[in-house]
Amino acid sequence: MNNYIKIYLDILNCNIKRFPRKFWINNGKEKSIVIFKYLLENILNYNNNTIFNINYDIISKYKLTSPYSKYFNCCVGTLIKNIYPDLIKGKHIPVSNKTKEKLSYAQKHLSKYKREKINQGIRNKKNNKEYIQKLSITKQGENNPKHKLTENQVKQIKKLWNTKIYSTTTLGYKFNISRSSIADIVYNRTWKHIK
Repeated sequence: MNNYIKIYLDILNCNIKRFPRKFWINNGKEKSIVIFKYLLENILNYNNNTIFNINYDIISKYKLTSPYSKYFNCCVGTLIKNIYPDLIKGKHIPVSNKTKEKLSYAQKHLSKYKREKINQGIRNKKNNKEYIQKLSITKQGENNPKHKLTENQVKQIKKLWNTKIYSTTTLGYKFNISRSSIADIVYNRTWKHIK
């Protein structure tokens, strides 16, 4: 049996009160993964279907709140992802009420400085060229939730424009969009991927 497990069992059996001082300093995350895995498989007898029933109350009862908050940010999904990386793919993990309470409390009581730092990080991410380019590719054409035309209609507009018979205003009336939107299409400012 692993030495970490022996210490953990001593805590559960009330032979010692807590983990030794500096226990979590060296390889703390690896130790916590071993101990959590032991808890889930050997003490709670969870299987792949019931493993998602673990929550903050159970972790608190089994005296593992410290590594849970330190290494897994009080998130069951992060915990399970670290212990069983293949198990979590494609699964939705419900958030416990205790976690929701903690999150809402933290959001309400953030200092002005921390809130500004978070907003600054979001702004920096959104102003990043790679992010803007990725967003423009994923939201182009019919993938954009605000699109008013289909790809076939855009092809028709471009074909009619090339005949030099229709003006942007006429095409706007025909397709029920503004003249400026037609101009953007025919001058390749929007819908550039349609030839």
